[in-house]
Amino acid sequence: MREYNTAASKRLKSLETEFNQKLPSGVSPVVYLDYDIVATWFGMRESPATVEKAIGDYLTAKTGRSYDTPTLSRLARAMNSLDAEGIVVQKEGTASCLVVPVYPGISFDSFMPRVFGAGQPTSL
Repeated sequence: MREYNTAASKRLKSLETEFNQKLPSGVSPVVYLDYDIVATWFGMRESPATVEKAIGDYLTAKTGRSYDTPTLSRLARAMNSLDAEGIVVQKEGTASCLVVPVYPGISFDSFMPRVFGAGQPTSL
């Protein structure tokens, strides 16, 4: 997968790098899922049929590991609902932590107008 130059992707990569540098030796790195990359892959013409498959492809490309269907479904639900989620996955004697971050650009100030039209003038 190629690098994305969106502000959200750059910020997420920076946070992931900074956080993982501070982990104790021998601890598996935390893997953050990038909305921009997953959504772009899922939206392409030759994309996988489901969000779960797009997430699985993304994680395999990023980590070299595959993940089970319940894990991918849980991550897809979190991404679809724009919820932050963290999942610890035990596989072959090692644990990894997969994180769906807070959806970029969502704050109270941007969420209210976008979802409810609050604070936006209405045209008559």
